Amino acid sequence: MCLVSYQALKSPLEKLTEDEWEQFMTHLNKKYPSIFTGHLHNQSALEVVKNILVSLKEGAFRATVNILKNMDQNELADSLQRDEGGMNSVFGSTQLRGHFTYLIIQSYPFCQFCEKLQHQLKQQTYFLPTITQGEKVQLQNMYIDTLMELLSDKNERLGYLEGVDQLLSQKGVFNDKAQVTFITGDAGTGKSILLQQSQSLWSKGELDTGARFLFAFSCRQFSAFQESDKISLWDLIFKHNYTCPDGDMRNNVVEYILKNPEMAIFTFDGYDEINSNFDQGTDYEISSPEETAHPLVLLKSLLSGKLLNGSQKVVTARTGTEFLSMLVRKRVILKGFSIDQLQKYTDKYSQGNEDQKLVSVQINSNHLLQSLCLIPLFCWIVFESCSQSVEILKTLDHGVTLTSIFMDLVRAFFSRSNLNIYTEAGSWKLRAFAKLAHLGMEKEKFVLNYDHLSSCGIGENDLKVGILIPASYYDNGKTATFQFMHLTLQSFLTALHLVLEEQMSTRGILQFFPQLQSQHFLHLPWRGGSKSQTKSSSQTNEHHHYTNLFLCGLLSKQNNDLQEPLMSLPLLRKKQELLFSFLSDNVKLNFRNLPLDKIDDGIAVRLTHDMLRMLRYIFETRSDKLAKLAAKGFSAQVIKLTYCKVDSFDCEVLAFVLQYQKEFYCINLDNNNISDYGIRQLKPLFSNLTTLRLCDNQIQDEGVAIFTNEFLKYKALKGLTLFTNHITDIGAKHIARIIEECPHFRRLGNNRITGEGGRYLANAIQRSKAIYYVGMWGNKIGDEGAKHFAEAIRNHPNLSPCFQYLSIPHLMRVMVLSLFLKCFITLEGILDHSSIQNLSRSFIFFVCAFGLPSSIQTTGFQWGSSTKTEMATKINRL
Repeated sequence: MCLVSYQALKSPLEKLTEDEWEQFMTHLNKKYPSIFTGHLHNQSALEVVKNILVSLKEGAFRATVNILKNMDQNELADSLQRDEGGMNSVFGSTQLRGHFTYLIIQSYPFCQFCEKLQHQLKQQTYFLPTITQGEKVQLQNMYIDTLMELLSDKNERLGYLEGVDQLLSQKGVFNDKAQVTFITGDAGTGKSILLQQSQSLWSKGELDTGARFLFAFSCRQFSAFQESDKISLWDLIFKHNYTCPDGDMRNNVVEYILKNPEMAIFTFDGYDEINSNFDQGTDYEISSPEETAHPLVLLKSLLSGKLLNGSQKVVTARTGTEFLSMLVRKRVILKGFSIDQLQKYTDKYSQGNEDQKLVSVQINSNHLLQSLCLIPLFCWIVFESCSQSVEILKTLDHGVTLTSIFMDLVRAFFSRSNLNIYTEAGSWKLRAFAKLAHLGMEKEKFVLNYDHLSSCGIGENDLKVGILIPASYYDNGKTATFQFMHLTLQSFLTALHLVLEEQMSTRGILQFFPQLQSQHFLHLPWRGGSKSQTKSSSQTNEHHHYTNLFLCGLLSKQNNDLQEPLMSLPLLRKKQELLFSFLSDNVKLNFRNLPLDKIDDGIAVRLTHDMLRMLRYIFETRSDKLAKLAAKGFSAQVIKLTYCKVDSFDCEVLAFVLQYQKEFYCINLDNNNISDYGIRQLKPLFSNLTTLRLCDNQIQDEGVAIFTNEFLKYKALKGLTLFTNHITDIGAKHIARIIEECPHFRRLGNNRITGEGGRYLANAIQRSKAIYYVGMWGNKIGDEGAKHFAEAIRNHPNLSPCFQYLSIPHLMRVMVLSLFLKCFITLEGILDHSSIQNLSRSFIFFVCAFGLPSSIQTTGFQWGSSTKTEMATKINRL
């Protein structure tokens, strides 16, 4: 069988000329880049056929036929199709015919391991989307892409990935010498699931990479090693992760990876969860895969490229985790669902399930719940906990907080085991899991063994609750270690332990807060190690911040009904008073004298991401007193929150505090992710807002409609900036309603406005006597829209329009009409050299035709020297 198939595929290829062979190889490499390593044109026909058969198996004939047809080699393609038909008649089916590939594979023993690896990853890439015990659904049936933003090494935005398949592509690469794709995001934004999906795609050959091996690691594994442990890289791969028998197969795999390191991908999930004083800056590294060292040294050597230089690495971590920038090839930030992605997720989740359909309806009607559900983990929790209990679904009508949905999750887990957390038996089990969570959090242990479980009173039968999941197994298949279903759930249970534990000292409940000091949210002690180091809070463990956030929620008076059945009321009040006093002291110390900057719009106070965390703590307590105390610190004319990772839920946080700021002020939220839901949460602030900057915030037409209605209600807004959002002609129609009364309306560029929207805006501009600037960069208003704008700016008393990045014909249309009408015109922006040359020649033509305008400004152009000389010469001749 092997000889028949091999010869049938090889024969037509041997008939190609040298040039045709080059063409065939180019087509093949473009269509199937993962087939070859090294210089593809140096491959012999023998090697090519072997690689095609090994990689494509029963699809090898079809792929070769298609390429030959694309080359117009129809006679050879027909001959190959006839041979394929003959094979089908011999073997009866493609499934049977596929067996012949294994004879070829025997000449490449590492391919057997590749097949085994693919099969293992297919089995691992399952997601447990229901709390119902034992029900598994394939990840592909639940997965929805989230917003995956690319950043440069200078934090410049480079756009978004269109899908997971582009994760290892060249898109967004800024350092070709580095080998790490670094993915960050807040808790619950889908970092682990993203890796699962990428592994699933790789196992099916759908990931944009040529790698033949993918080794997936959880960074929690490295915390399980002892300080004295020393292993080699091959031990780490084959004994602690993927089983590969000793002998020829392992030797062949090792030999192949050493010769072709670029064929291997290593993924490391949860880099922030490594419990160690591991310092990337130390010099100790190894370069030989055979050399033994501590696993963390192996990790560092892999990431730096000292070990298996050329291999591809993907690392995930929570926001703020330190990582050497020189090692990063590509940066990706996960920002949760967009509004459209959330709708797709809820539609997919609620298919065929009446209870979940009710949850979907509830999410769509509750805007605060919508904001929370933009975080994939929180959305999953809402669906699962509400599907388990109708009572939980009813509580959503009475308000929802992050704390309440995690308490609902815990109740749902216990209910599946017929336990009620408010009964004696259920309460005792809840305290046991909370104690275990605290033990792990306090010692920075996220992988726990049976000794840890038994010390907290958790037995084998308690595992059916589902809060703990396996982390590793013994050789006999029995679970060896455990981890909490999600690290954020461990943070919640840790906070619950701090609240419920009667023996906990009054100061002990604050143990995960940084020490109280001036500006301590900017300078915090590093936790989790013996070294005394000082780092900013954004660089400390994110799970400590979530523990503190849940502590604030659990001790909120609003949530008294959650705690009173579990503890004595005097103890609850004592802990509430202690937390309130602590937060009050922090607010007084850090918000009374916020640093001020002088900018064009006045005096600005810039909030950092760390200060935003403090506001989240205040919001979770729902304390009006703390909110009023914090609001007193915002005495500046401008509040800047640019690049603070503000999402729609944070807008509710800001509204809760800033509602007590009674003076008029500006707020700058550029470069965040607030979306239309965030605009809705900001509604209480519009009565005092004079300027609102919302560039690059995923805002769509619904959000535009909201703030337009608020503006027309209060008419306090004087300035508005909406650059780089998703506004269409519908949104442009709303904006046109406020242009006449908003003189500082600026920058509507890089949206999705076409000619129709351009007409709405142009007509409004023409009627406005106050507006003096319009930015339309990056829109597609077309010739019709350009005509309306030209009419609008004719003899306008104030307007200096900025038509940036319109296509040259549209730009020239505006110029022609404007020159004809003798308008003042400003042309700003950066165009490529060829566009400038075309513009300059067209400009000269129209000057000759219509005469010079009264005034021409060309600020911001990057003129080529030849173009500039040509312009100067020709204009002088005029």
